[in-house]
Amino acid sequence: MKFSLVFFFLINLNPVFAFETQRFHSATNWLEARQMCTSLGEGWDLPTLTEVKQTYDLFKNYNLLLKRELQSQRTVRSNLIWARSDEEYLNEQFIEKSQVLKIESESLNTDSLAPSIIRTLELKKYVKALSEAVDEISRRAEDHQNLINFLNNYHSTEFGQQYPIDENLPLSMQPDYVIFLPDSILPYEYLVILSKPSRRYIETEIENVNFELQLFEEGLEVICFKK
Repeated sequence: MKFSLVFFFLINLNPVFAFETQRFHSATNWLEARQMCTSLGEGWDLPTLTEVKQTYDLFKNYNLLLKRELQSQRTVRSNLIWARSDEEYLNEQFIEKSQVLKIESESLNTDSLAPSIIRTLELKKYVKALSEAVDEISRRAEDHQNLINFLNNYHSTEFGQQYPIDENLPLSMQPDYVIFLPDSILPYEYLVILSKPSRRYIETEIENVNFELQLFEEGLEVICFKK
């Protein structure tokens, strides 16, 4: 189950330090991932959040999560890393709240995901409902085109540039100011169209959730650290 023992030397403005890594296939929860690392012996553990960020190049080829941006359909690459808190007393909370560190490959912005059986089941129900009802819950093509024509004019104004409206998102996901725009600025007929998402939104959401589910069901590789 265990493989690949690698030694690294990280040279920075800070003093040089050496560390080892080992990788495992694969864990489906945080406790399992951490136990894999601590069982290697003294000094071995999951990397801390800080260690992952400082040595990101070690992780950029593992647990790759691909998602499409809604508007551009550009593929965004992120890595999902089993990690632990820098503060040991926080790791008990970490089990429930932030089991997996998500790092966006280009910006290196970080987020967190908490995989669980309940979350997986809910995501499966969600994507099944979207797939079965896509024609009912998305806008008609004609309505969507009418909305785009209106928004092209709206966004050409100074007010529209200051308070943009996303043509693909349902009203529930738009900024709060949208619902309060007067009828003279956002006529009711377009508000009704905005009550449903675009088909592009639905199809992008289905693709992204399916890819995430597949990745988690197969289990995420574990990278263990020892300084």
